[in-house]
Amino acid sequence: MTQTARSRGATTGFAVVLLARHRTAMRTYARLCARTPGTAARLEAAAARGVFRELLRYDLPPVARPRLVVAVREAAEQLLQAPHAALSASLERAALAGSVRPAPHRALLARALSELPPDAQCLLWHREVEKEDCARIAPLLGMEAATAATRAAYCRGLLLSRCTELHAKLAPTRECTRYTRLLEASCGRRTPADVHAHCVRCSHCRHAAEQFDQSDGRLALLLTEAVLGWGAEDYLRLRRAAAAQRPGDQDGPARTTARHAAPRSRLRGGIARDAARR
Repeated sequence: MTQTARSRGATTGFAVVLLARHRTAMRTYARLCARTPGTAARLEAAAARGVFRELLRYDLPPVARPRLVVAVREAAEQLLQAPHAALSASLERAALAGSVRPAPHRALLARALSELPPDAQCLLWHREVEKEDCARIAPLLGMEAATAATRAAYCRGLLLSRCTELHAKLAPTRECTRYTRLLEASCGRRTPADVHAHCVRCSHCRHAAEQFDQSDGRLALLLTEAVLGWGAEDYLRLRRAAAAQRPGDQDGPARTTARHAAPRSRLRGGIARDAARR
């Protein structure tokens, strides 16, 4: 057997394991996109083929779950061009309005998430969006459940810190830069009059303030909107309902507030390739 054949065989095995773990989430989103079970299965299969091609090129996502679900959306976007596609009427309306992909007002959060270390991305997605128990996530990251719970709280702070850094870096004016910390400090509180007046005038800061406010369980929806775009709220609802049916997944995320969670450092070290992709 040639080295190329062995490599392809190993990649195939890896893809089978990957899809087995994430197929239920893919199917959830595919059924949201489709009007018929057959179309949903078609989207799921197309997404799996696309990710398999990425694996063959060693073009691996930092975290597999959101990439695989996004691949379903991408397959649906391709199918929108076909006649009699049997896709969701809501999805078709969103396509006509140009709102299938994540909205620009979630771009700051999407970029901040993508710039975090892979284990931070994994913890945030699986804890906040999928609401998986730390005991379920921890073995994939090579850590104890208690460590994963502590790290998940830390990662929420890390995400907010990166959002504020990006806001200051991308601010269109010096005034916007000066308001960065005030916007963060105003989250979940009454907004000072000058900050409110500035946000009325400035869409950059107004959208940033929405993404800084990750309190009261808002982070899960913000993350889902930033990554998936169309269908984010329904996907989140269905995945939360599924999590409630799993033994051991009844607990909520550790609620250490972002302001007390190591605001400026980066997580150190990497994790094994297969663990990072789960």
